[in-house]
Amino acid sequence: MEFTFTTLCWFWFGIGILLTVSEFVVPGFVICFFGISAMVVSIICAFINDLSLAWQLTLFAAISVILLFLSRLIAPQIFKGGTVQDGFKGDIDSDDVVGKKAIVKQAITANTSGKVEFRGSLWEAVADCDIPEGETVIVVKRENLTLTVTKNEIA
Repeated sequence: MEFTFTTLCWFWFGIGILLTVSEFVVPGFVICFFGISAMVVSIICAFINDLSLAWQLTLFAAISVILLFLSRLIAPQIFKGGTVQDGFKGDIDSDDVVGKKAIVKQAITANTSGKVEFRGSLWEAVADCDIPEGETVIVVKRENLTLTVTKNEIA
């Protein structure tokens, strides 16, 4: 069987559909970009009849890399994680945690750190006094993944 430019256009289009549909079976949101790239190469082949197979493969690879790169730049802006607890709507920064309540899950002493539950996650926590497990505390500072807390003075 001899491949003509028309059959290569349909070949690229079929591969594109197959790869895009396979994204539903294989998680990761990556394969669809290869599928889109194949469909773009199919469209380019339809307009440029004398495009060699080497150029088609080069275009496929280049378009795939560009789409993957762009997706890594754009996707984090679209798909932000977090919870809506305490009015939280995005990334956790230091100012966003100060003054918020947390619950001690592992006792904190003045010499050793403990664990607190804050917004559904366990955080390393330090304090300048002993705080038993189960106590509600107030976050006074955040340094990387460690929260500095104080006893809840408000009863």
